[in-house]
Amino acid sequence: MEIELHDPQGRRLGQVEVDVAARPSRVQAPQNDRVLFLTWEAATDDGGHMRKCVVCGSNDLYREKRFPHVTGLAIVLAFAGLVVSILGYATTWLVLMLMFLVLLLDIAILLVPRTRLVCYKCRSVYSKTPIARYHRTWDASIAERYAPDKKVNQDQ
Repeated sequence: MEIELHDPQGRRLGQVEVDVAARPSRVQAPQNDRVLFLTWEAATDDGGHMRKCVVCGSNDLYREKRFPHVTGLAIVLAFAGLVVSILGYATTWLVLMLMFLVLLLDIAILLVPRTRLVCYKCRSVYSKTPIARYHRTWDASIAERYAPDKKVNQDQ
């Protein structure tokens, strides 16, 4: 499993590869000198799925789909192909073949999203791990509980 580590304030510390079976008690990201202690107590269920965050101990995790980085480029190419076809320049075989390749790229991107778990509290991200069905997508009511307090300026 890969963990993108964040401290309790939500700042990114780095990324580490962790063996769930070994349950290491502490990790250190190569990008950072800080050592984090992981709490594995009741962190996984009987099926080996993550139940709670091992970095901060929060029980609130949500699933998120992560598309490959090439997604933005594919969207721009698809939009350019749309403009070319609307303007009537898509009459040669070369342009039609390029538009077909962009269509195949778009379909491949939609079939390859990676699902990962994110902690509401510390924003640590868990990928390359099986995800249980009981984890839901992002929920605003749960995220509101972990939102930083917005202090109102009393001087006005």
